[in-house]
Amino acid sequence: MATELSTLLSDVGYAKVIVALKPQAAGQSAAAAEDSLAAHFTIPSERQAESLAAVAMRSASKKFKRPKSLESRPVRVYPHLGLAVGFVNQQGAAALAADNRVEKVVPAPELSLIKPVAAQPAKLTSCSCGRPGSPARVWSSATSTPALTAGIPP
Repeated sequence: MATELSTLLSDVGYAKVIVALKPQAAGQSAAAAEDSLAAHFTIPSERQAESLAAVAMRSASKKFKRPKSLESRPVRVYPHLGLAVGFVNQQGAAALAADNRVEKVVPAPELSLIKPVAAQPAKLTSCSCGRPGSPARVWSSATSTPALTAGIPP
């Protein structure tokens, strides 16, 4: 187990982790993999999970038929990627590290918004007047002849 993960577990009591599954375990269906790995994961706040699930169901544009309700789902398995994401406590992290289907357990990165920076105006450059090999007489007459300005020869 990584020191960053163990530090996070000792400080907070739980941590969000990304689990890399071995290829033979990643080949399972998502439902079978979730059922077999769910014992190692935990839901840190039942009340928060219920609230988030209610908001997700209310704001969804259509009704989804899920085998399990959102609030009772401690782990999410992505079988095509060979990954599982969820929250673990100290015992769950140790059990995942000992599980023969698990290749690696790492803490999930903290996602945050990108801080905006001050916008600067772009420098406008002319790409046609300084082009090498272009005759100066064409560019000087282009400003006075409407046909050349539109790109139509006289």
